[in-house]
Amino acid sequence: CDDLGDGLQIVAMGSLTTYEPRSQYQLNVKKIIPIGDGLSAQRLKRLQEKLEGEGLFDPGRKRPLPRLPRKVGIITSKDSAAIMDILTVVKSRCPKMDLVMAYANIQGEGAPGSIIRALDYLDRSNDVDVIILARGGGPSKDFMAFNDESLVRAIASISKPVITGIGHEEDNCLADLAADFRASTPTSAARAAIPDVQELRKELEDLRRNLDRSYNSYLMSLEIEEKEAKLGKKEEEMKQVLESVASSKSNLLKYKAIITALIALLVFVIMVFLMGGFPV
Repeated sequence: CDDLGDGLQIVAMGSLTTYEPRSQYQLNVKKIIPIGDGLSAQRLKRLQEKLEGEGLFDPGRKRPLPRLPRKVGIITSKDSAAIMDILTVVKSRCPKMDLVMAYANIQGEGAPGSIIRALDYLDRSNDVDVIILARGGGPSKDFMAFNDESLVRAIASISKPVITGIGHEEDNCLADLAADFRASTPTSAARAAIPDVQELRKELEDLRRNLDRSYNSYLMSLEIEEKEAKLGKKEEEMKQVLESVASSKSNLLKYKAIITALIALLVFVIMVFLMGGFPV
């Protein structure tokens, strides 16, 4: 057995020998048969470590979910209760959202290949912006398909973001680790993918009010600038008037001085004339 490890349950077959002087017993093992889930757990652990080492679970490679997807792709089985859960969320959040269904086997031996084909179909659909991989709850053994290496690699390699809503709380499947967003249930997965129209309307209304306030503030600033410009123009006109008045006063004083001088000269000439004329 090449898969021995801590925690593995086995049946060991061999022979028992004793050493009487020390009362010691020795088991000579001839054959080992693994039993229970221990071997599967060991293999799953090694696969997880392998894929993690390749970076498939790295948060840095995960794609963001679209805020307003054009269409949402759904992968689940035709008889899955997950369909009704998702439709209920669509009806309450965005009734006009277009869904593209890609039915697949989600448990059993052929499930990984069936899910991979559905992923490929939705990945090639140009107007599908996000994909939900969903199933209802069930026993742990029903989730083994979501630990398949080829399926995990397909989820990590497609061009569109994938949301898993596999419906189990206890443990993450490897598909959950490779997905861009892990939801605990199909309902939570749908809420992550489907926008809420009422919330969008509220956000738009808040944005409109903010824009109105900003626009009113802009108009007020323009009005203030216009008044400031008019006031500045009036101040400039007033300054020019004052300068003109000051210039006029200066010229008036000059003219007044000249007239005063001429009058004084005229008075002098008259007095000289009255007193006998100018001396020769």
